[in-house]
Amino acid sequence: MNRFHHYLLKIYNIHKKLNLGYFQKLGLSQGQPKLLEILLYNDGCPQKELASACELQPATISSLLKKMEKDELVRRIPETQNNGTHIVRIFLTPNGKELAQNVLESVSSAENLCFKGFSAEEKETCLSYLNRIYNNLKE
Repeated sequence: MNRFHHYLLKIYNIHKKLNLGYFQKLGLSQGQPKLLEILLYNDGCPQKELASACELQPATISSLLKKMEKDELVRRIPETQNNGTHIVRIFLTPNGKELAQNVLESVSSAENLCFKGFSAEEKETCLSYLNRIYNNLKE
C-alpha cells in the first residue's frame, strides 16, 4: 500500500533508529540532540524561542534543560530586558558544543544516506515539498 503516512512512518522509524543508538552512546536522551543542534546555530537563544523552535511545551523544554544543565551541557542565564521583562537565555558549554558537533555529524551522515543518488536539484525539490507539507499541517 503506497500511502503517504506509511512512507513518513517508515522514514521516521529508520532515521530515528540510525541516530538513536549513537545519541544514546553519547549519553543524550530523546529531545536533547535537537536542542543541541538548534543552540549550535543560535547560542544564547531565549528559552521561550527554543521551545517554539523545537515545537515543544515550555514545561518539556524546562525539564530537558534542567537535565542538560546538570550534565554541564548548557547554562541558563537570566536577563532583564530594557522594558523590564525577564528572559532566560540558553548557552552551550564547551562540553555542549562538542556534543552538538557530534550530533550534527550524525544527522548529516543520515541525511547523506537519505539523499544518496539524488541530484542537488532533486534534494532541494524534496526539501521544498517537505517544507510545504509542514506548512500546510501547521496551519
